[in-house]
Amino acid sequence: MTVNRFLFAVCFVFGLLALLSGNSDPYHDKINEIADLVETENDHVLSDSLAVWLMNEKPMRIIHLGDSSSYSRYHIPGAELKSLPDLLHSTLKKNELIILYSEGGIHAGQAWVLLKAKNFKNVYTMHGGLSAWRSEILFPKLLPDAKDAEKKRFEERSKISLYFGGQPTVIREPKPEVTVKKQEPPRKKIDAPRFEKEEEKIRDGC
Repeated sequence: MTVNRFLFAVCFVFGLLALLSGNSDPYHDKINEIADLVETENDHVLSDSLAVWLMNEKPMRIIHLGDSSSYSRYHIPGAELKSLPDLLHSTLKKNELIILYSEGGIHAGQAWVLLKAKNFKNVYTMHGGLSAWRSEILFPKLLPDAKDAEKKRFEERSKISLYFGGQPTVIREPKPEVTVKKQEPPRKKIDAPRFEKEEEKIRDGC
C-alpha cells in the first residue's frame, strides 16, 4: 500500500468508526502503530508468496474486496467475496491469517485499516492487488534484455503460472529488417559489326 492510499484509507475508515462509536477520536493510539506497519512495508505480502502458500495449502482466509461481477470475472482460487461493510459483521477470527486484495488495491487498503483497528493481528494486503497477480503469476513475461536475476525469477514464476492455469511468455528480440537494394542486371557490351566497305563508300561520298 502506498502512503497516499494509506492516508486515504485511514481517513475513510477511522472516520467511519468514529461515527459508529460516537467518539470523535476513539482510535488515536492505533494510528501510529498502523503508520509504522505501512512505513516498514509490513502491511502486505507479495503475489509470489501468496501463490506458494496456496500451492502448499497454507491455512488462511483470502478476501476478494469488490462486487459480484468482478468476482465472477476472476478471483484468486479459494478467495471469499466480501464488501467493506461485510467486514464489520464478518466471521473472521483475529488469530487467522487473512489476505485482502481488490482490483485497484484501495478497497483492500481500507479493509486492512479497518481490521487492524479492530485488533486483527495477522491481516495483510496483497501488494499490487489483482493486477499484480495477473502480471506476475498468471502471465509473467521475460523481456529480451532481462538480467540473470530476472531470468531466474521468470523460471520460478513460469512453474507457478502453469499451476494456476496461466501462460508465461518469452519476448524475443525482434530481428532487424534488412533492405536489399534492387540490382540491375549487368549490361553486356556488344561490339557492333564493322562494315568496312560501307564505311569506305560513306567516306568517298558514294
